[in-house]
Amino acid sequence: MTSTTKCRRTILSIAVVAALTGVAACGSSDSGKGGGGGDPLAALRLADKSTDDADSVKIESTGDMGDLMSIKADGEVD
Repeated sequence: MTSTTKCRRTILSIAVVAALTGVAACGSSDSGKGGGGGDPLAALRLADKSTDDADSVKIESTGDMGDLMSIKADGEVD
């Protein structure tokens, strides 16, 4: 495995973990009321498994902090 491939996989893993950690941390506030939810670790495992053989990844992310701030990110890691 070349250093470029290692770098790509490392960046991909970091991006997936960051995106899914944000989803888990900022998920539905109704999760304690019988709402959806689900296991955030299962989601991370699924993302890791499904992107393990990928050579690149597309990243889309949004975040809101009430009326204070919102952020949107789109990109691709090769």
